[in-house]
Amino acid sequence: MKVRMVLAMISVALTGAAQAGHGARFAEDGYYTDAEVLDAKPIVRIVQYREPQENCWEETIRRERPGYRSRTPVVLGGILGGVAGHQFGSGRGNDIMTVAGALLGASIGRDAAYRHQAHRYPVHALEQRCEVTETVREEEQLEGYEVRYRLDGREFVTRTPTDPGRTLRVRVQVEPASYN
Repeated sequence: MKVRMVLAMISVALTGAAQAGHGARFAEDGYYTDAEVLDAKPIVRIVQYREPQENCWEETIRRERPGYRSRTPVVLGGILGGVAGHQFGSGRGNDIMTVAGALLGASIGRDAAYRHQAHRYPVHALEQRCEVTETVREEEQLEGYEVRYRLDGREFVTRTPTDPGRTLRVRVQVEPASYN
């Protein structure tokens, strides 16, 4: 069993020495060498940005403005109603009839004024209207590269932040297999 372990260690050392002659550099935890890149595909992610946008325009608005509203019919109705109430009231109820006649006359005068001034005048004005809409903007972001490479006749796949070019620097770590 010890013989197998020693043979495995010698084999590992010879493999490392053979690689050292082909651009390999030794480190404490393995060695570095260049692997042939077979394919490097960009990994792209679509990112969406939402931006509120205010759109404003001017719009012609038609409004109806009421005609002139005079208070004269209300006042005149109140006076005439008060006089009529005073004439019909006699004795102690004279004051109450005068007030009631004035109120009733004012109400009748107001109603008559509204009926005669019911027509309205159209007015055109420009009014600004605004509306907020959301615009979605998409942008591609490069997240890295999926790299397929060959080392010692075997193919591997890894992910790198940049395009590696024709070769990829890799660290090779060799550990002896345990024989149980």
